[in-house]
Amino acid sequence: MHEVITVLPESVANQIAAGEVIQRPASVLKELVENSLDAGARNIRIEIEDAGRSLIRVCDDGCGMSPMDARMAFERHATSKIHSADDLFRLTSMGFRGEALASIVSVAQVELVTRREEDETATKLIFDGSEIVAATEVAAPVGSTFTVRNLFFNVPARRRFLKSDRTEMNHLIDQLERIVLVNPDVAFSLFSEGKAVTTLPMGSLKKRIVDTKGKAFEKGLIPLDFKNEIASISGFIGTPETAKRKSAQQFMFVNNRFMKHPFFHKAICSVYEKLIPTGYKPCYFIYFAVNPSRIDVNIHPTKTEIKFLDERTIFKLLVMVTQQAISKVLRVPTLDFNAQNIVDIPSYHEGETLSDAYTPEPITDPSYNPFIDPSGGASNLLHTSSNYSTRHRNMALPKSDWQDTFDQFLNSPSSAFSLPTERPIDSHTQSLFTEEEKLTSPSNLLSASGNNMLLYEGNFILTALSSGLALIHVQRAQERFMYDEILALLQRKGEGESSQQLLLPELIQLAPQESLFFEELLPTFEEFGFEISPLGGGGYSLLSVPRGLEDEAATILKETLKSTLEKEGDPHEELAKELALTYLEHHKNRLPAISSLEEAERLVGKLFSLTEGYYTPSGKPIFRLLSPAELTNLLG
Repeated sequence: MHEVITVLPESVANQIAAGEVIQRPASVLKELVENSLDAGARNIRIEIEDAGRSLIRVCDDGCGMSPMDARMAFERHATSKIHSADDLFRLTSMGFRGEALASIVSVAQVELVTRREEDETATKLIFDGSEIVAATEVAAPVGSTFTVRNLFFNVPARRRFLKSDRTEMNHLIDQLERIVLVNPDVAFSLFSEGKAVTTLPMGSLKKRIVDTKGKAFEKGLIPLDFKNEIASISGFIGTPETAKRKSAQQFMFVNNRFMKHPFFHKAICSVYEKLIPTGYKPCYFIYFAVNPSRIDVNIHPTKTEIKFLDERTIFKLLVMVTQQAISKVLRVPTLDFNAQNIVDIPSYHEGETLSDAYTPEPITDPSYNPFIDPSGGASNLLHTSSNYSTRHRNMALPKSDWQDTFDQFLNSPSSAFSLPTERPIDSHTQSLFTEEEKLTSPSNLLSASGNNMLLYEGNFILTALSSGLALIHVQRAQERFMYDEILALLQRKGEGESSQQLLLPELIQLAPQESLFFEELLPTFEEFGFEISPLGGGGYSLLSVPRGLEDEAATILKETLKSTLEKEGDPHEELAKELALTYLEHHKNRLPAISSLEEAERLVGKLFSLTEGYYTPSGKPIFRLLSPAELTNLLG
């Protein structure tokens, strides 16, 4: 009988390892740039083509490698970082397992040129699927240049699962940001398709954050600085004004390594809980320095999940440091975020019976008889007793009867609760509910059930249909109308309608990732009637906008770009919808409540003439139809 267990070929084992280590082009970029940092590089240049599918090149001025080390670097588990298991608990370098280069070379065509300062010539190695196909000596400066071409060329299934160029480029930039934010003393430059995406010179940490994330953070950062024997905590948190509902900038690092730590994230959010609106997220850039023996980074191939021995202590320290930093900026004493709205509770001692503990005595009036009418007439529970003390009489319910209530109803202003006069209105609107209801305008819709309409508080309309009562939310209906009008306006701009030139150009400053995406969408924005002039360095000048969208144009444009960036699919097709949604979000609170029945009738007619969708753009229902059975159930 033949043996069935065999040892896998080295190339196959490397491809299996690559499935964990090399998931997409961003994974390659991370490994190569971290190698450059471990080599002591001060200047790193990155070139990308086809979102990393065709080319990823990383060139540095680090220490370089000898010819033998250059060959050994591509062997699996070949590393200069550790020599024994004990070294795993004293790690300070980015890489250490010796798997990355072996994994990359197994799924791509790789070229390495490297030279040390003491060598006269550089070593050039060319790999094709784990196999060295050429090894020569060439002239090159000190440092290393890794060139990775045709990623996953020999694993077609993996290549097919890569996302769109935009998505993969976003991952590349996200990965690079995690690295540049922890290395402000290293200069980085990124090029895509031969064009400069970003250039980051050496500088302070705050300057690196501003250069990477935009000038909006220039005045919105609060410094952190704390150190004790357990950990040091430094970096910056954002002011409450920098909090975002989406795309909040949240970064944590430990010993110069990016990490995701939900427990520490919760600590920060707990401090901001009462300082920012519900649903908003604080921004932070926090750097921990911890004894390497007190953490474990070797629990996942991506090294972003890290365990701390002193996790709960650091949680408390982080809460304290964040509270103190925010309190200084808000110019108030150190805030006790948990001391508000606390009710004093009497202490209870073991052995004490419940009757011994303090119990508040209710205030009573023994002389009060609720069944005696002080006027001498029939008893009325809503009247007060003549013998009731003055203090308690003030707490009694006011005099009331059904006649008073009905008189108030009849005399109430129309803006609060209105009854329409009966008058016929032409029909033009198709019914929403049944084939039999071929009704066309508010009054015709109402005539089937008595021609009644109620307007309450200027924001709710109750109107009768033959199939029941329709309750309409005025604000939501107006939101739908505004959204549809903006979409129609953008469509007209696409058909050549003129734009409105701004009195003063507005500046739009974008982060590198946003700028790259914005360049891609510029033709579509111009079709909608926006005139935008690039200024360089992620800056743009907004000169003209579609007529009617002048208010807060630059802010709306920037927020639209961010929301579109987060979505899959063709951004050119989604851009008009995202632009309309963003404009609506900024202006929906300015929509006026209606104040007359004529306005209510026009709104109902406009609503029932919609050809599609009786929901707000965010998916909330605009009205609800209550059938007679539902009304009966409501009343029990």
